[in-house]
Amino acid sequence: MLVLWRQLEEACPGGQALHEAGRALLRRGLEIAGFAGAERRVVLSPAGKPYLPGGPAFSISHAGNAAVCAVDAGPVGIDIEPVTDIPKELLDSLAPAERAYVLAQQGEEALRFFRLWTMKESIVKARGEGLGGLLELRSLVTDAHTLVRQVDGLTVRPLSLPIPGVCAALCSETDSPPDIIGP
Repeated sequence: MLVLWRQLEEACPGGQALHEAGRALLRRGLEIAGFAGAERRVVLSPAGKPYLPGGPAFSISHAGNAAVCAVDAGPVGIDIEPVTDIPKELLDSLAPAERAYVLAQQGEEALRFFRLWTMKESIVKARGEGLGGLLELRSLVTDAHTLVRQVDGLTVRPLSLPIPGVCAALCSETDSPPDIIGP
């Protein structure tokens, strides 16, 4: 499994530069995986998830000034989010155990929230569900200090990327750590 990342010089409010960076990461990832040119065959599933008929699977995410892409043989989802203030409506949408996890360490609330949130988003992306699937997803917390790593046969894990101020997570059928490739 491959994870590719890129950080742009500054944030891109309009998103076009990040969109292009994500597509460039996909091209590079497919080339490394032996599928050069396959990005021209991308289609949308009925749920709106881009995919390549006949594989491999991929997922792209971008936020702030960073873009990430995962490429794998099986279902894969990746998410990246800037660590900012926690949106109250999103905090309120969490299960009680998840809220307890987020609030368990004073001063770490935003980091813990976005670690959890990116894991949840990566799961629904790997499943091919729209983000509405977040509301249906069971709690990813077993207690105030422990995050679940396995969900319905998928492995979900936070990613450590050399991009300051972001949280990222990866979900796939693969247990082994990904090859992480930067610029």
